[in-house]
Amino acid sequence: MYNSPMRFKTLLPAILLLMLAAGLRVWQIDQVPPGLHHDEVINNEIVEDNIFAGHPAIFYTTGGREGLFHLTVAAAMRFIGYSAIGFRYAGFFWGMIGLAAIYALANRLLSRRVALIALAFAAVSFWSIYEGRAATRSVSLIAVSALAALAFFSAWQTPDRPWLRKWILAGALLGLTLYTYIASRVIPAIFVALLIYLAFTQRRALRSAWRRIAVYVVIAAIVMAPLVIYLSLQPAVDLRFQMLTDSITAARNGDFAPVLTTTLQTLGMFVWQGDPQWHYNVASTPVFDPLTSVLFLAGLLIALWRIRRLPYAFYLLWLFVTLIPGMLSAPAPHYMRTAAAQVAAYTMVGIGSAGAIGWAEGRSRNLARIAWGALVVIWLGSAVINYHNFFVVWPVNDEVRFYHQANVNEMAKYLDARPADTTPVVGCSPFLNEKEDWLRSPRQTIHFELRRTDLPIRWNDCRDSLVFPQGGQWRQFILYLMPPEQNLPPSITNWLTSTQPTALNDFGDSLIYNVDVRERLASTLAEVGQAGVAWPEGNVTTTLPMDFGHKVKLLGYQVEKSSLRPGKTLNITTYWQVIDQPPPFLTTFVHLLDSSGQIAAQIDRQSVLADTLQPGDVFLQLHSIDLPAELQPGSYRLSIGLYSSETGQRLPLYEGETLRGDHLLLQPIAIKPPQ
Repeated sequence: MYNSPMRFKTLLPAILLLMLAAGLRVWQIDQVPPGLHHDEVINNEIVEDNIFAGHPAIFYTTGGREGLFHLTVAAAMRFIGYSAIGFRYAGFFWGMIGLAAIYALANRLLSRRVALIALAFAAVSFWSIYEGRAATRSVSLIAVSALAALAFFSAWQTPDRPWLRKWILAGALLGLTLYTYIASRVIPAIFVALLIYLAFTQRRALRSAWRRIAVYVVIAAIVMAPLVIYLSLQPAVDLRFQMLTDSITAARNGDFAPVLTTTLQTLGMFVWQGDPQWHYNVASTPVFDPLTSVLFLAGLLIALWRIRRLPYAFYLLWLFVTLIPGMLSAPAPHYMRTAAAQVAAYTMVGIGSAGAIGWAEGRSRNLARIAWGALVVIWLGSAVINYHNFFVVWPVNDEVRFYHQANVNEMAKYLDARPADTTPVVGCSPFLNEKEDWLRSPRQTIHFELRRTDLPIRWNDCRDSLVFPQGGQWRQFILYLMPPEQNLPPSITNWLTSTQPTALNDFGDSLIYNVDVRERLASTLAEVGQAGVAWPEGNVTTTLPMDFGHKVKLLGYQVEKSSLRPGKTLNITTYWQVIDQPPPFLTTFVHLLDSSGQIAAQIDRQSVLADTLQPGDVFLQLHSIDLPAELQPGSYRLSIGLYSSETGQRLPLYEGETLRGDHLLLQPIAIKPPQ
């Protein structure tokens, strides 16, 4: 009769370790990581723009992203909500499945002792904790690939039982790994190598199971086929994969240095030097601390010694093959691209630990107790080191805060905590490029962090622009990783001197200004509105303001110096007002034209996210044109206009409803002979 209490007692240590792992993966999840990583934002956008819009896909062209993980993110966002725990529940879900699968696989192939030790070290490892807390795709690779291995051996080791369902499941899971993450493309090679190994070591068993293996291969191929066919027909969409093949290309051309370097760096990641990127690791810290490294290396040696036994050969194959994506790409080592190696790496620690304890048990009971005590001390030390690194050292690093956009998260929390009011809010960030494949702007990120819906936020880069919402009273957030005002010119900071800023956080990288410059803005606009302008056709003088596309008005401008020498910088400040919703990616251009109307120098800048502005808002724009050293002396003319960098289309210039071209002439500029 099945003994449930005994079964529960057997599973209790694993359950307790999984509970510990779960606690470490949800503890302070709204604070660590300190904000949403750019990859998390991209995944959230895919869910909103595709899945919630009724267009789910097996592969998303946003840099090249496999589609399985996003279904989990969609479920988390739908049922838990827009919050850190909501987005990251997907990572937590797959992370816990991965840990359970790592335990179950080691328990099946090796022993419960090895499985428990592997689970214990995985539960507290920085590498595993990060994967189980972030809403990134690589964590699903760990879980699905480990489940695929577990299903394979479950089918292989029970040949006398009804087999069809087991082999179908094993093949389906193997095929499904391809839909998790880019590094999954090496996983089928593990099972091909495993079948070759079985052909040499268990030929009779493999021959008798050929029908089952055929079912396994066919099912895996059927599941993989849609993605394989899609990428073969549209290779251009696989952008990320193409970007990671530089070292392979170099090797094909006879230069093996890059791939040899990344291979050695990847092989050393467990005991020597880990991922150098702060946003995935405490930079260069290896996966295992020195004492755990000894256990890992011992496990590796034991596995090599016992390579004739299937379980050890399998784990060696797994470890080597899953490191290949890291070996063939830079930077190296890379914890995300080698994430599937967790299945074997923690098991190697279990093998080494179990081997040492088994040796001690063969000598004496006291020695066995010492061995167990030493293992517990090593594990506790590993847990303390990893906890300190992950929760204390890592989240306050500048690079971590940048890649996880920590100050955007802090801005959202600040605004959510404020009483409801109508004071406009402006956010300043040096990064507003929303066409970038791999990074996301603060505007895109705060969409998933701000709970309030009554507070539209204007965005600008206040190193050379400033937004004055609704007449000149607003709350300004300056979000920088460097000291906030370090690179701001006086023409910007002069508008902020009327108020004492407060710090958004304790890191000195972001400030809050409560600004009221209504009287000064009105006076300034009256002054700059007297500047001279002319229509481009006929050079006929006219007056400001000027209407561009019935969207934006040029209210006025100032030129710092109207007479300069070649090699100097020409500085112009322009003032604009929004009439109607401007097109996205609105960009200003200022040209310095010679006497024949040819462009002698120019500056194009998108410093304001124009589609975040409201009718009535005013913004200033600084234009700094570096004059060529070879610029000939003479009289030049400034020309200005607007266009959408998305379409390249210029905004037409109107006088009433009469079209007057697509640019406006400003004042003359005299270029003096060089000294």
